[in-house]
Amino acid sequence: YDIAMPVDHNFVAGNVITHNTTMMVNVAINLFKKGVNVLYIPVEMKAIEIIHKIVSRETKIDLLKLDQADKLSADEIEIVDSEFKKWETKNSRFSLLKMKV
Repeated sequence: YDIAMPVDHNFVAGNVITHNTTMMVNVAINLFKKGVNVLYIPVEMKAIEIIHKIVSRETKIDLLKLDQADKLSADEIEIVDSEFKKWETKNSRFSLLKMKV
């Protein structure tokens, strides 16, 4: 499937203003968790930024906090490290095309 928001990449969903990329990450992860192989092609941000969104979503650790490692507790660092490693091993079923943005 190819899902994209034309023109304006922000929209309102459930009284929350969200961004096309965040919604698509959630769609991709939900499909992946149902057994669908996913090729995610980010055109608005770098692949590592998408991985950060995924890790934040899966660990429930705020994305802004992930970008400031000094704010993470030792337990959170362990959780984040474990989640990053999980996604590194899923490359055969969940692939990110690395493009220059």
